[in-house]
Amino acid sequence: MIIHSLNVIIIFKDGEQNMKVDYKIVQQRRDDIMMIIQKLGNVTVKQLMNDFNVSEITIRRDLQYWEDRGAIIRYHGGAKIVQHMVNHDNSDFTNERYKHAIAKKLLVTSKMAIQYL
Repeated sequence: MIIHSLNVIIIFKDGEQNMKVDYKIVQQRRDDIMMIIQKLGNVTVKQLMNDFNVSEITIRRDLQYWEDRGAIIRYHGGAKIVQHMVNHDNSDFTNERYKHAIAKKLLVTSKMAIQYL
């Protein structure tokens, strides 16, 4: 038996329960969160929990996703946009500054990984 919900697909097999995340929905929520942060400048975890009707840990993971990419700075109870990440031309994540921030973050991460080899 397969049950589809908004965020998760639950598969019941011989009494076992497995959860599979629908990554399209996750990415859409993350993109929506970024648009809100870009518009408002900062948000709280509770505000996002209410807006998206998801758990605190889900919002924290979504904010961690954007912080790992250099787009936001998390702080206790919320997050704020990195100033150079504000999308002035409204072209949804296609501006050069956004791409540069992602490339820079990946470069730093890969350099750190090489040090441990």
